[in-house]
Parts: sequence; structure tokens; C-alpha cells
Amino acid sequence: MSGYPISLSALSVSAGKSLPHGLTELRGTSFTDGTSSPASGTIRFLDFLNKSIGSTPTVYPAHLRASSPINNDQLGSSISISGNYAIAGAQFADPYNRSSAGAAYIFERTSTSWIQRAILIASDATASDYFGKSVSISGDYAIVGASGADPDSKSRAGAAYIFKKDTSGTGWTQHAKLVASDKAANDYFGGSVSISGIDVIVGATGQDPNGQSSAGAAYVFTRSGSYWSQQAKLVASDAAFADSFGESVSIDGNYAIIGAYREDPGTPTLSSAGSAYVFTRYGSGWSQQAKLVASDKAAGDYFGTSVSISGGWVIVGASFEDPGGLTSAGAAYIFARSGSSWSQQVKLTASDKAAGDTFGGTVAISSTGYAIVGATGVTINNQSGAGAAYIFARSGSSWPQQTKLISPNAGSGDYFGNSVSIDGDRVVASATREVVNSVRGGAAHVFKKATNGSTWSNLTG
Repeated sequence: MSGYPISLSALSVSAGKSLPHGLTELRGTSFTDGTSSPASGTIRFLDFLNKSIGSTPTVYPAHLRASSPINNDQLGSSISISGNYAIAGAQFADPYNRSSAGAAYIFERTSTSWIQRAILIASDATASDYFGKSVSISGDYAIVGASGADPDSKSRAGAAYIFKKDTSGTGWTQHAKLVASDKAANDYFGGSVSISGIDVIVGATGQDPNGQSSAGAAYVFTRSGSYWSQQAKLVASDAAFADSFGESVSIDGNYAIIGAYREDPGTPTLSSAGSAYVFTRYGSGWSQQAKLVASDKAAGDYFGTSVSISGGWVIVGASFEDPGGLTSAGAAYIFARSGSSWSQQVKLTASDKAAGDTFGGTVAISSTGYAIVGATGVTINNQSGAGAAYIFARSGSSWPQQTKLISPNAGSGDYFGNSVSIDGDRVVASATREVVNSVRGGAAHVFKKATNGSTWSNLTG
């Protein structure tokens, strides 16, 4: 070969890593000296001369954004992925000039890219509904929460809307509007949502069970044919004032988890240390199976800010936890189920954690052995609040960090990692204030796991 000499010794790979199969897999690789290879375009051997690949490579994503981005819509207020489809909420969008009525965007994956397929707007959209504050998608159905909606003139009682993919496969239509059977003003029903098959769960942090103001509740709805009906109202066995039960929700088959980040566990109580509650279904009824708290709980941790459940695993975020004395660096906790019991398996923190990262503000977990955690406060290349997301892979009873994800457009205050979701070999993370076409409209980014199972990239979207 003429030109630049190539030596295998010029590129080193840390323990436990293997060389990629081809040069294209080296796009967006992070090096131990803090630099990285090009995220796109030509890959040259010189880019890797005398470089060492870090133990947690940084990779760059495919880009999801509105076809006509608008400043402060905050596309990516919430995000969810299922198969070839992703949904992104934009709670501050102004459809029909109705301020903050909100919208949601459906994207579909083609063989080479992701395209915007539909913009969802509530049939009865009004100002300050915040439709898109929460979203979730499963198969042909999606749910969008609107915590500021005023059903039956009950101010901010909240609502959630079900959309179904058309038989053409290109359109989505509103299928149902869900409200709580006991709706009341300031319930904020729809602040969190999750869908799994024929079931959905909706959180309502402002609900007042048993007269306990803002103790919170969550509601399970199930589909029979084309009809959705409320199956259960879930409340914590120890519901108390301002627990905010329902701040986060997740459902998977016959199990659901609900976060209560302002709950005060312990004796004496630890103010806003937070907790999460697991419920299971028996027939058509639901009952509380476990109350989860962190093994090292402390006041103000906000454990339960985010939750996710898949198979026999749950993950709970505690974005204000102080690992290593680093204020609000954040943490996430994974619990495993054995029979009817749940036990903490591991506490996750970022390998490069720093004060104010708020790691754990969003979480997602897959039964295939992967977890993703968002950290909107992370500084990237001196850009504060650019944000990041971290992927962890299960190995026996441990969950080592595998990859740190960042946006190639990382800028100050983008808040990448504001919302995260995982499905199979793809994850998606949003940056609610990312600049798109010169405006802070927000965006989302999709990553795909490589066939070797240890790296993530956007080679096929």
C-alpha cells in the first residue's frame, strides 16, 4: 500500500472491547483523550492514528425533527419507540394558534431513514392543554397525555387520547379520549402515560385519594375491540399529602409501576426521598405487590421521578441523588422480581458523573437486558446542560455502563436525555431545546445496537 503507513499498534482497544467489522462502524467513536472520530462522511485511518478507544464509546444518532420546527415547541417533551414507529410529544406547540395546546409527532423508519408520518392534535384542543406532555406507543396504538385539559369544565383535571394507525399504514386517527371516572379540578391526569398491548396506565399526581391532597393516583384502562374502559384506580397503600404518586408510570402485561417522588419513606421520615409502587393484576383487579425504596435513600433524592418496567425488571430514577457527595449528580436503581418479591439488584451512576447532571430524570429498561438513563444536566465540550444518555447492559447480576450517547449538535441548554425509550435493538432520546433550522424547536435521536451487541450507532436509523 502506498501513502500513509498503517500499523495495528497505532490503534488500541480497551479491555473487553473488540475491533469493529468495518470502518463505517467506527463513526462517532470516542477516544480516551476526549476526542472522537467523525460522526459522518469519510472515515480515514489517520483519524485513528495513535488513538485508544475508550471503554464506553460515544456514538451519534439519526435525527428526528419536525418538518417545520417552531421555537419553544419542545418536541421531545416525551418520547417513545415501538418497532418501526416513534412518537414525540411537543407540549408547548400552538396548533390553530391555541397557545400550548400541544401536539405529538409520529415518525416511521424506512430502510434508510426516519420520516415524519403524522402530526397528532386533540380533536378538542384548547389553549394550555399541554397535549404531548407524555406519550407512549405500542404496535398500532399510541397514547398522548394532556394534563392541562379541562374535561367537563373541570380546570386541569386532565385527559389522555388514544390514536390508532390507519389500515393504510401512513395515517393515525384519534380512537378515544380517556378521562378519570372521578375526575376533579387540578388532578393533572395525563401527566404520565404508558401503553402495553390492550392496556394503558395514566398518572394523576394532583388527585386526592381519601382526602389526601395531591397524594396522587393512577388509572388503568383496557381495550375490548374498539372500546376503552377504566379497569382500576390505583393508589398507594400509605398515600399521604403531596406524595405525587403518578409522577411516572409504566405498564407491562400484568404488572405496573408508579413513581411517587415526593413520598417520605423511612422512620423517621425522609422528606421527598421518594418511592415507587409495583401493582399486579389478578383477573380484572389490581393490587399493590411491593413498595420500592432505595437502599441508601436520603431526603430530597426524588426517587420515583421516572420508572420503567419490562419482564421481571424495573428501573427507578432518582435525579437529585448525590452519589459520591456530588449534589444532584443523580442515580438510577434496578430491581429484580423473584416470584412475588422485588429486590434491589444494582445502583447505577454515570462513569463521568458530576454535580447537577440529574442522571435518572428519565429511564427505560428492556427485558432483553438493556437500560437507558437520561441526564439533561451533563456538560458536553464545555456546553452546560447539553445533556447525555447512558446505556447499561446486564451481565449476570451486574449492569456495567456500555455507552454514553450524545447529540452531534450538542449545545448549551439543549437538554438531550430529557426523555428516553427503548425497544429491541433501538433506543431514542430527545433534546427538547435543540436548535433546528435556527430555532429551539427540539429534536429526538435514534440509535441502533450493532450486531456485536456492544456498540450503538445510527448506521440504519
